[in-house]
Amino acid sequence: MRFGGHETFPVREGWLSRGLRLLQDDPELLVAEYAEDHLGVGRNMAKSIRHWLVATGLADKTGSGRGQSPAFNLTWFGRLVLEQDPHLLDKATWWMLHINLVNSQQHAASWHWFFNHWNHRRFEKAVCVENFRRHLQMTSKRQPSPRTLERDLGCLLASYSRKVPQERADPEDAAECPFQELGLMHHFLGSGFYSVLGAGVDLPPAILGYSVARALVGKRWETDEFSLTELEQMPGGPGRCLGLDAESLYDSIIRATEQAGKDLFKVKGLAGQRIVQFEGFGKEYGQKAIVEIWALTAYKAVAEGRSCHA
Repeated sequence: MRFGGHETFPVREGWLSRGLRLLQDDPELLVAEYAEDHLGVGRNMAKSIRHWLVATGLADKTGSGRGQSPAFNLTWFGRLVLEQDPHLLDKATWWMLHINLVNSQQHAASWHWFFNHWNHRRFEKAVCVENFRRHLQMTSKRQPSPRTLERDLGCLLASYSRKVPQERADPEDAAECPFQELGLMHHFLGSGFYSVLGAGVDLPPAILGYSVARALVGKRWETDEFSLTELEQMPGGPGRCLGLDAESLYDSIIRATEQAGKDLFKVKGLAGQRIVQFEGFGKEYGQKAIVEIWALTAYKAVAEGRSCHA
C-alpha cells in the first residue's frame, strides 16, 4: 500500500505523454540521474511523473533500488494509449486512467479508499482525512502520519475538484489537472466544502464496461450479467468509480445503449430487478483480455466519432 510518491503534485497537462514518449524511446533515461532534463520539469516533478505512470497503469516498475536499479516498462495499456491517443487528448483515456487509479490500492491507496469507501457527497477536507485515518487503524498494519494522509488526500482533492466560483486562470498555465475535466467534484471556496458529483452525460459508453472489467480483475466470477445494485456497490466498478447511484447508473446505461446500440449492453428485467448484460464477459475470455477488449472498444468509439465529425 503506497502513500505519496506524487510529491504532492497532481498530474499536469502533458506530463504523462512526455513520460510515455521517453519510456518508449529510451526507458533508461526515465530513471537517469538527470531525468528531469529529458522530461522538461523539476527534479521532484520527474519523480511525480514516474509515480503517475505506474499508478495509472501506463507503466510498471521492476527492481528494488537496493543494489538493483529500478526499471520502468510500458504495460499493454501504455502501449495502447501510445498507439491510439499519444497526446492524451481523448476524454476516454482520462476515464480509463481514473478507473485504473481507483483500482490500484497498491500504488494509490487514498484513491482506492476515497472512491470505494467514502460515501459522503458533501464534506470538509478535515473530516475526510480523519475518517481515512480511522479506516486505516481498523484495516491496516501500516499507519502513515496524519500529515502524510492530509497531503495524499489533498493531492486527490486538487486533482479532481473544480473551484466554485471559478477562478480566472492564465491560459498558459498548465498546472490544472486533466482529471478535473471529468467533472467528478466541486470545491466551494466560500465554505470550504467539497461536493462529489456523478459522471457527466458525455461519459463514453464503453467506459461503463471497462470499469466493470477492471474491477473484476483478480476476482472470481462466472457471469456476464450484473444487477444494478451489484454495479453500484462493486468495489472499483462503475457506481464507485463514476460516482453513480443505482438510478443515475441506469440512466447512464440507457444512454449508452442508445449511443452504441445493443452491441455493448443489454438491459432486461429479472425477478423485479434490472439486469445489465455486458458483451464479451463470457467464460471464453480471460480477465485481462476482457479489460483489453473494452479499452479497445472505447478507442474504436472515439475513432468513429472523429470520422463522423470529419
